This record gives sequence, C-alpha cells and structure tokens, in this order.
Amino acid sequence: MHKADITAAIKKAGMTQAAIARKAGVHTQVVNAVVCSRGRSARLEALISQVTCLPLHQLWPRHYSADGAEPQPQSLEDQIQSINTRLSAIESRLSATVPNTHEVFALIAGAILNAIEARNPSTDRS
Repeated sequence: MHKADITAAIKKAGMTQAAIARKAGVHTQVVNAVVCSRGRSARLEALISQVTCLPLHQLWPRHYSADGAEPQPQSLEDQIQSINTRLSAIESRLSATVPNTHEVFALIAGAILNAIEARNPSTDRS
C-alpha cells in the first residue's frame, strides 16, 4: 500500500503518526519511516495494522503474505536499495558541514556492499 494510503487510513481511524509514536514509546520519525517503508518494525507494523483495522499483508504486501505469516526477508536488492536510500539522506544532511562527505559515504557504501555480498556469495552484482 502506498504511504499516502497508510497515512489516510491512520487519519480515518482517528489517529496520527504522532499518537501512534506516543503509544509505542518511539519518536514520530520512526513511525514515519515504517509508514514510508524506509524502515521496518514488526511491533509498529502490528500496531498500525491494529489501529487501521487493515491486515499486515494489505498494508505491506512486499513484507507479509496473505496468510499473515511473519515478515518475509528482504531480497538482496531491497537491502541494497534501503541502505543506499538511508546513506543518501545522511550524506545530504552532513555534506554542508563535513568535508569530503561524498568520499566517506562512498567508502561506507562499498564496505556495506562487500559485507552483504560476502553473506550472499551466490549473488552476481556485475
């Protein structure tokens, strides 16, 4: 489901992301990351499902099956995309104040990719 649809369902239920964050004891940004699929939290996903009265597989079909099974593991490509998205966001925030930010983040991204590929040696990234 698109993040705008999830947000609308939360509002339709008479709640806000901030209210869900307070109920869960987390920062609003954590809830927003889950809603926007930039992060995962089985506990928050379950709470959002409860609040909206929508099944997990309808809210996040890429992560849950229709039978309500546990979260499906992310594919290697999804892991890499998620890491790249997070690193890009951090890099853009730091680039104004930290010299050589791009070079540092290129090294970090390379190290993370190498670690992921070492855990998944059958994946060909060429």
